Amino acid sequence: MAVALTCAPSSGAMVEDELMYRTASRGDKHMLRRLHEDWFPIRYNENFYEGLIRGSYDGRPVSHVLATNKEGQVCGCITISTLPSRRCGEDYLIEDAEAFPNVAYIMTVGVKDEYRRRGVGTKLLQWALAAAERDPSIGAVFLHVITYNDAAIEFYRRNGFEYIRTHEHFYHIRGKDYGCHVYAKAMHDATLSRTPRGLLTWLLDALSSLGGSIFSALASSDEQGAERDAVPVVPDSMV
Repeated sequence: MAVALTCAPSSGAMVEDELMYRTASRGDKHMLRRLHEDWFPIRYNENFYEGLIRGSYDGRPVSHVLATNKEGQVCGCITISTLPSRRCGEDYLIEDAEAFPNVAYIMTVGVKDEYRRRGVGTKLLQWALAAAERDPSIGAVFLHVITYNDAAIEFYRRNGFEYIRTHEHFYHIRGKDYGCHVYAKAMHDATLSRTPRGLLTWLLDALSSLGGSIFSALASSDEQGAERDAVPVVPDSMV
């Protein structure tokens, strides 16, 4: 069972380089909405922002860390969700899903313009990776990044993320389709897989796990596809 990661310091907040890193309170929701609308081309619904405060979105545990300045204004944020390895929306992300039943998914990460290139995004990402490292059930941390965002791609590469695969027509933004790259970082000596399973292997696994008919397997496939579509994506703000 996937559980929420503990990203923030145990004391609730930590000050570093005149910035405070902490979890969000209900009073942060309006600013988080405004920043996400500034940072990302996708518009998230009210349930997403409520889920950030509540710690659960669409039935999935969600964790986050905010960076705030001396005046208490949010200048950066990262949100991360914990998902079952075999139902994370990325077929065969790790080869050892039995040993590592969960993966962590970076939903969004962004930093305000005036705080970029000061290491804020790196610090936020480090909190997320450290949280994943503390959970022995997590085999990888992964994300989707829109294909044209070279700055974000380089940022993740610098922090040890590896290219897995590309999805064409993954996003539909303002009437236009865009592709995305999948990047991942292995945790706890898990092995990343860059090739989706073949149809025959998938069918055998589905039939074995469900012990049912091909109809049941196909129903599981439809559910997995719908689950991926429901996950907020595009951590493409320059950090």
